[in-house]
Amino acid sequence: MSSTLLYSNPWELAWRCSRSKCDLEETLSLLKKSLLMNNGSREYFSALEFLRFFKSDAPIDKQVLVSRKVFTQDVVRKLLDKIEPENVVTSYKENPYISMDIMTIWEYLILAGYSKLVKHMIESLMEIIEELLEKEEYSVYRDLVRGVFFGPLAMLPEKYAVETISKIVKTVLPNKLNTLYYKLDLLLMLVTSYSPKTLLGNREYVEDIIKLVNDVASINSEIVYKDPDIGYSIANEIGLVMNKLNQLCYETGKIDVCREIKERTKNVLEEMYKHLGSLVNLLLENLSKK
Repeated sequence: MSSTLLYSNPWELAWRCSRSKCDLEETLSLLKKSLLMNNGSREYFSALEFLRFFKSDAPIDKQVLVSRKVFTQDVVRKLLDKIEPENVVTSYKENPYISMDIMTIWEYLILAGYSKLVKHMIESLMEIIEELLEKEEYSVYRDLVRGVFFGPLAMLPEKYAVETISKIVKTVLPNKLNTLYYKLDLLLMLVTSYSPKTLLGNREYVEDIIKLVNDVASINSEIVYKDPDIGYSIANEIGLVMNKLNQLCYETGKIDVCREIKERTKNVLEEMYKHLGSLVNLLLENLSKK
């Protein structure tokens, strides 16, 4: 039954297994065999489709079980050259689904105990993307970047994530608009993906948040006159982030942390809102002259 469904309808089998309505042991054995087959085979792609759908639907305890049963050393060795960062970018340009499948494998590897390996892969991938963003628009790669940020990066254990995130926080791209969106997406991941206790209890994360808010607001102050729509949109996103932080601080009783974040971002935020106000006044003056 499992073999028939895995190769004809992996999504249905994943749904069944996520709800304990399949022979999980048989399915796990099939997944291992399929991942060890030729990378262009139907069996291999069926296994990837199963894993992607299962990852989005199953409870975490079942995801951990599948990770540890399926991603054994022989499977990981076989997959290594196919899940490298270079292949993520190449696949994204040719077939985005394949790149997302690779990142799904990274997530399973984290659960299987290969966090350090995935950390290095994420850092290498971000270095490649940052080089590409020196010449290309962020919109071309935004889905990929967000897939990394909200996927494997958000899943990394804290001891590995802090170093990787801090590296990305320091990134400055030649194109300021690219830098703005890149850092905004990282900021959004930080305030929405971690538990309040983890986020506000880690000094490095707090420092990263402060730097990201200041960097995004500072760039936005320059961009608002060139593109008011972007300026107002980014300002709104920053406002939502600050409101979310306030909520998290009250939930955890870490009022002092929010007070520090506000104090250390106040000048840059005030400058941004001053530019937004100046633009509104300028627009009103122009309208009154017509």
